[in-house]
Amino acid sequence: MGQAADWTIIQQLGDIILKKVNGCVFEIGIGKSSPILKQFADDFGRDFYCMDVKKRKCEWAESVGCKVLLGKTKYTLKLFPKIPVAMGLIDGRHNIGTVRFEVNFFLDLLIPGGIIFMHDTYLPLDAKLKKGAMAGDIYKVRQELELRKDIQIFTWPYTAMNQGITMVMKKELNRPYYRE
Repeated sequence: MGQAADWTIIQQLGDIILKKVNGCVFEIGIGKSSPILKQFADDFGRDFYCMDVKKRKCEWAESVGCKVLLGKTKYTLKLFPKIPVAMGLIDGRHNIGTVRFEVNFFLDLLIPGGIIFMHDTYLPLDAKLKKGAMAGDIYKVRQELELRKDIQIFTWPYTAMNQGITMVMKKELNRPYYRE
């Protein structure tokens, strides 16, 4: 088991997604998931963009061939190229404003059928929802996304360190079964 088991959903779906969807791979918040995403990017010949506020983590990512953006989201995303995105993970700063901004930024670049994974979206303990808790606001962004008609969303509560991981997929709106 161990740290790789925490990211089972990404490990199981990454191959399927990248076989069908063209575009780069990104991650906000370099961590235990980074080697998994990096391997997928390498296997499919995709660029992998890593973003974090910690220089030490960015140095590691750069040393393994990631395209690195160091700094806070509102500054680093200005440097992110306007290119198609196939798959990514948002697991950086845990506040509603930042995560909402990140999700909306990447949804604009996401290819239909592409996936954005969000961590910390289904917390098992109410104590973790309190103001100031590590992941307290993220579930609210998930709830907002559930109301949108241009995406599909599904949350696995029992993965990613039991903090929940939500998959956000951009719909192919030209398909007849998505029309109202």
